[in-house]
Amino acid sequence: MTSSLSASVKEPMFWVRAVASVAAYFLLASISVSIDTDYWYGWWNEALLWMGIVGGCVGLLTQRFKPVTGLWITAVSMALIGLSGMFAFSLGYAVVCYEAYFISSRIRSHRRAWLAALVVGSFATLVWYIIYNVVFRPTFPVPESPTGLSALWSLFGDVTFWVFTVIVSFLVVASIGSAWLWGKTVFRRNQEVEILSARAELATVSERNRIAREMHDIVAHSLTGIIAQADGGRYAGKKDPQVAIDALDTIAASSRESLRQMRSLLSVLHDDTPRDRGAVPGAAALPGLISDAQRNGITVSLHTEGIPLDVDEAQSLTIYRVVQECLTNILKHAGSVEAQVVVRWEPDYVKITVDNAPGSDSGEGSGRGLTGIRERVRIYGGRASWGESEVYGGGWNVSVMIPVEAK
Repeated sequence: MTSSLSASVKEPMFWVRAVASVAAYFLLASISVSIDTDYWYGWWNEALLWMGIVGGCVGLLTQRFKPVTGLWITAVSMALIGLSGMFAFSLGYAVVCYEAYFISSRIRSHRRAWLAALVVGSFATLVWYIIYNVVFRPTFPVPESPTGLSALWSLFGDVTFWVFTVIVSFLVVASIGSAWLWGKTVFRRNQEVEILSARAELATVSERNRIAREMHDIVAHSLTGIIAQADGGRYAGKKDPQVAIDALDTIAASSRESLRQMRSLLSVLHDDTPRDRGAVPGAAALPGLISDAQRNGITVSLHTEGIPLDVDEAQSLTIYRVVQECLTNILKHAGSVEAQVVVRWEPDYVKITVDNAPGSDSGEGSGRGLTGIRERVRIYGGRASWGESEVYGGGWNVSVMIPVEAK
């Protein structure tokens, strides 16, 4: 709240609006007071009136920063004006209508209680004004006319009084209701703006996380393969230079493929660059991924069960990335071991199972890759689990289920 207040005060138009609001308020107050200058009420009446006027101005300004506190200050100030018994109807009418709008558009809790307080307070002020000016201090005393309670009973018997009362009551209720509905419309519009803003922010965060996952999968898979090829080529090249040359060729091919995928991924950040959707890998590219893993030293086989479905690009990419991350983890943590990938297609889901034999573990990983797999499949309502392999004793298993729907 403090930072919001400081930012508001520093706005160029803040003081212009504040001065304009104060000027308009006191102009309306002066007009209201000048209407009732034919009769002297008393010093305490004048004191209550002007205390209420000044307090009302303070309350309305406070509402800009602390809505509820400002409402309480304004409510007490209007009560002081009402207790003064002096006629300031136009000021009170304007403030009540504004507060109905303000409560409806800005206050989020106890809105009905505040509305009830507005209506009850308005009618209580009118009743008090009649009682005070007729019973306790006749505003316009007429010789030989009834005074005190007799004057009040006489007023109640006047048809004109009741007609006037009905008209005023209708105007008060209609004005408060109209201001309330106006504020409610503004409140709903602001809510819609907040919802749209939250959705946009969520979409931005989701897209950023998606790009981060894609970058992780592309870079991690490429670098892991490059490291494995470089290490293998360095040792084997001492005996057979051709092995080193083959390793360098594999490194070059892997680097080019990773660069192509990265460019395709980053192209979505440029509005003026059409995205090459054909460059996005999918389930159909799994054999090539398996071949890359074999060149990197993993003895891996791919088994496809069922009839592959023609799923959308995003789901197909998810299948590819899941297998890619699993192979990357195998090469990184187990090394050149035996592994198998099973992709089983069902009418409404695809199940991916990756098992690998135990190897020389290079240490505990960050777990980011497995977490990324779980996040990917969760988008489509899928699930991922991992643990000890039943195919290779002491090995590792990753199982993923992704609900799919054919195009």
